[in-house]
Amino acid sequence: MAEARARFGADAPETDAQLLEGLGGIAHEELHEDSVAATLLRRAHEQDRVNPSILADLAETYFAAGQTQEFTRAVGQIDLRRASLDVRVGLAALTWASGRLTRTVTASDADRLLRAYREAATDGRIRWTWNGTRHALTYGCHRREDVEAIIAVLTLLEQPVTEATRRQLAKLLAAPAGQRQKK
Repeated sequence: MAEARARFGADAPETDAQLLEGLGGIAHEELHEDSVAATLLRRAHEQDRVNPSILADLAETYFAAGQTQEFTRAVGQIDLRRASLDVRVGLAALTWASGRLTRTVTASDADRLLRAYREAATDGRIRWTWNGTRHALTYGCHRREDVEAIIAVLTLLEQPVTEATRRQLAKLLAAPAGQRQKK
C-alpha cells in the first residue's frame, strides 16, 4: 500500500484501485465492517475492471455480509482464466461455503475446491486470509452446526499445503451439511 499511496491520483486508476483494495481488505479483515469494505472494493473495481483479485475480495465481502445475490453476481463476473491460484481456491471455497449455508451445495462445488487446492505446490501456502469471513460466520446469524465445517475448511486452507491437508480437505468436504464435524 505504501507504493500505491505515493502515486494516488486521477492519473493512476490502477494504483488507486490497488489502494482501495487494500483499504477494503483492512475494513473486512480487521475492522469487520463489511459495508465499508464493499463500498471501497466496488470503487476499486470501477478503477480496475479487469483485476480478478478485486472482484474476488468483493465477492468474499458480500458472502460475509450475507448478500447472496451480490455474491453470486460478483463471482459470475470473474474471469477465472486470468485469476491466480489463490483467487481460484478462495472463490471455490466461498462458492462451496455459500452452497453449504443455503443447503444447495453440490458435489461439483466440492470437486472444484479440491481440484484448485490440489494445484497448489506441496509446502506452499494459499495466500488468502479468512479473518473477516470467519468473524462473520462465527458472530453472524447462522447456526453453529452450519458454520463449523466451513470454518474448519477455511482454517485448513491457511495451513501449508501437504498430502495430509489435501486428504483432510477431501474428508471435510465429504461431510453432509448440517452435520457436526468430529475433531
